[in-house]
Amino acid sequence: MPIQHDAIDERALICAFCDARAQRDRLKADLTDAQARMDAAEHALIEALQAQDKTATASYDGLGWVSLTKPRLFARYDKEDEDQVIAFVTQDGRPDLVRTIVQPGALSAYVAEQVEAGRALPPIIKFYLRHTVRFYADAPKGA
Repeated sequence: MPIQHDAIDERALICAFCDARAQRDRLKADLTDAQARMDAAEHALIEALQAQDKTATASYDGLGWVSLTKPRLFARYDKEDEDQVIAFVTQDGRPDLVRTIVQPGALSAYVAEQVEAGRALPPIIKFYLRHTVRFYADAPKGA
């Protein structure tokens, strides 16, 4: 719901900010809890199906059914082995897997340094400034 800040005083804006932040924090905690419950239920379903040597549950009216999917593999390597991994996949005929990139966070830090120093940037580098606020809560009375 948009706030008409020209018709609301500063205190009301801070209250709206604090309320929205508190709601966001509650929703994040709820999402974390819901994800943990879903992960536990999924793990229990997988274990039950595997224990019964089944790939799917029965179908339940008004609910549906669950089937096991082919396990998805996730690969990684240690940063100190990166050169060897690049050499391996390149020699194996897959140079398309290798990418040279500038990380977004590193680019933002670099551009901030350049802007603060008053240096010109080429037009291919785009940036924007996002204003935020920092809230400082009063200490509870009697503390």
